[in-house]
Amino acid sequence: KLNHEDDYKFDTPMNCIFVLALKAMHRMNEMIGKTDNYLELADSVNKKIYEKLYDKARKIFVPP
Repeated sequence: KLNHEDDYKFDTPMNCIFVLALKAMHRMNEMIGKTDNYLELADSVNKKIYEKLYDKARKIFVPP
């Protein structure tokens, strides 16, 4: 059975990969002159990851 710590182990890396994919899609669209909101979405996800997981005192990312 998975617990809350297991969620962190899987969800956080998947969200980081999702951000990388969004940024890649944005760059590809730029190359063909197409506009999108992928970069905006990537920034939003990054902000949430930082808000939820970054410990400013220790300057590291930690599980919730």
